[in-house]
Amino acid sequence: EMVSRLVRNDVESKLKVEDVPVADVEKYYNDHLAEFHQKAAVGVTAIVVKSKGNADRAYTEAQGLPKSLDEQQERFRELVTKYGNVPEGKSRAGDLLFFYEDSTVVPRPIVDAAFKLRAVGDVPPPIKIDQGWAVILLTQRQPAINRPLAAAKRQIQQRLLRDLRPKVLAAFVEDLQKKSHVTISEANLSKVVVEAGSGQRPGLNFPGGLEPPLN
Repeated sequence: EMVSRLVRNDVESKLKVEDVPVADVEKYYNDHLAEFHQKAAVGVTAIVVKSKGNADRAYTEAQGLPKSLDEQQERFRELVTKYGNVPEGKSRAGDLLFFYEDSTVVPRPIVDAAFKLRAVGDVPPPIKIDQGWAVILLTQRQPAINRPLAAAKRQIQQRLLRDLRPKVLAAFVEDLQKKSHVTISEANLSKVVVEAGSGQRPGLNFPGGLEPPLN
């Protein structure tokens, strides 16, 4: 308790977020721009079929998906296996992973339809693509992030302060050791045995059955 109070009074109480240098905040921000600026992205699972008839049937069955997201995706993957007859549509069980609105890998009609959906679990009507038709399930939606330095400053200061705390504490302890002329005997420390799970009073067991004085 005394050590905890000492650390709180002489170290932690003196650490303020405002003390984090502005230059350090700016450097962290510039080194981690991707953390504060991200384009909107979505994830979908797709059933790709050649005929409009199969697309309509898959879409009809997809209307009865469970409400649970895990069950929803599991059931939709079963529909991929059941109806998908285009090789690209069965790869990764129809999972197209995350993509941005400017994606050139995912067919443009799917991209456009996916970004119009508002809620995870939405299934739009069949989409015409070059390979045939696609029925998609929105599985993830990540909004765009665009935080300027001014908006992220406090968060960065708090993060840097957490990183700074161990260094300040180590310097504080080192200063105390110098002022108190503390010497550490590694030979004696190696004789101290800490026993865990013995059911005895927590603490140190000293060689020779000796116990430290309680006063």
